[in-house]
Amino acid sequence: MKNNTRADDGGPGELARRDFLRLAGAGAFGLGLAERLAGTAFGAAAATGNAAPAKSLIQLALWGGMTQFETWDPKPNAAPEYKSAFKSIPTNVPGIEISELLPKMAQIADKYAILRAVMNPRTGHGDANYVMIANAPYPSDVISTHPTGKLVYPAVAAIIGMKMRESGRYDGEIPAWVCCGKPPSGIDEGFLGPKYKAYTANPKGQAGLNEQQRQRLASRRDLLATIHPGSKTGGAASNEVASLRENVFEVMTSDAQKVFDLTDETDETKDRYGRTELGQACLLARRLAEYGVPAISVPWSGTRTEDGKQYGWDMHTELNASVRALCPILDQTLSALITDLEERGILDRTIVVLFSENGKAPHFSNEDQGTGKPNGTKSGRNHWGRGFSVVIAGGGFKGGRTVGQMDDNGELLVSRPIYPWDLWESVYAQMGIDPHDTLPNTSGCVAYVSQADACGLSRGGRLTELL
Repeated sequence: MKNNTRADDGGPGELARRDFLRLAGAGAFGLGLAERLAGTAFGAAAATGNAAPAKSLIQLALWGGMTQFETWDPKPNAAPEYKSAFKSIPTNVPGIEISELLPKMAQIADKYAILRAVMNPRTGHGDANYVMIANAPYPSDVISTHPTGKLVYPAVAAIIGMKMRESGRYDGEIPAWVCCGKPPSGIDEGFLGPKYKAYTANPKGQAGLNEQQRQRLASRRDLLATIHPGSKTGGAASNEVASLRENVFEVMTSDAQKVFDLTDETDETKDRYGRTELGQACLLARRLAEYGVPAISVPWSGTRTEDGKQYGWDMHTELNASVRALCPILDQTLSALITDLEERGILDRTIVVLFSENGKAPHFSNEDQGTGKPNGTKSGRNHWGRGFSVVIAGGGFKGGRTVGQMDDNGELLVSRPIYPWDLWESVYAQMGIDPHDTLPNTSGCVAYVSQADACGLSRGGRLTELL
């Protein structure tokens, strides 16, 4: 099945694209672009008079499963056997508390909302990722009652990129979907085709290309045309491959490539975001949003500490050590991103969504039972899809609120379930995209932007509380 393959696997067209990126040295270019906005894609789109407030989506995807108890939904009244070792702290919004591991985010809680009862019918990493990223039931899942339930659906970001291009609200040189880092395996453009695949960029702060480098790239383009000229008889597939190759080359050689050059940024700004993989990726994401790129993904799975130990969000063991390593990075970077977007006057048109494929179970795992260490000092929490947390900010969504509630132990729903399609349909609507619009595909099915209604999926409703 396609969604079990690497995200960059594909046919000859995709191989040509990857080869070109490798030969050209693509992936990390570089923006100080406030002064250029009038001529960018956003400036052009703004002239259309479209009333939708949001122009860009930044997805921060924490692969592995973010624990809600040690981040956004601490349960201070939980039973001792469930209670986190970390305390909850008040935020700048009366009545809202989050984990003590997120002090910077506590200071700006009025800027974002916390969804505390997100439901994912799948909890395995691959299938849960698919549900969250593609906004669709897992292919052939029994919960789907519509023929399109058998399709491998495109990512939300791919659909946003396509629809913003089609509507004329984005016409920039940079591809409409950029992934700042390695994309998750198998979550890609689905049946939309390689034209709408994510453009992968690695923010390493490289300077822009000089004239000699541009000439060298032109030579390499000619070499690629010789090595992979495409079908002599032409055809749609061959033309699409050629178009992709030329599009990437244009990005490499135009002013748009300056967007990827983090050397434009001051040391103060880089320090503000954090000199980490996540920090610099989010700094690049802000630059892309400032340019007007509609869909921006920032995947992050973990970090390596100075002692060489790797910590990730899949915390079946060593929960406490993991969150101590990860949460300060998340706290610094996410708070910097939200405040920076606001200070630059673009938070209102930029939606930021922080999410994982699943959450963590209320009870601690027994993988390290017998250690005598309480509250998950070495133990962790297993996968959980029946009520976890997502954070959303900007793009017209109101901050300083929580939506959905779990009981004191985090086991049972108290109020307002939120399914992935409730979240993403709300995002679509804020970006002027009709969730009931259709998508081109070769299956013969009528494929909708969001399958929820057609497939009869359980839902709690769009996030009207935040609009």
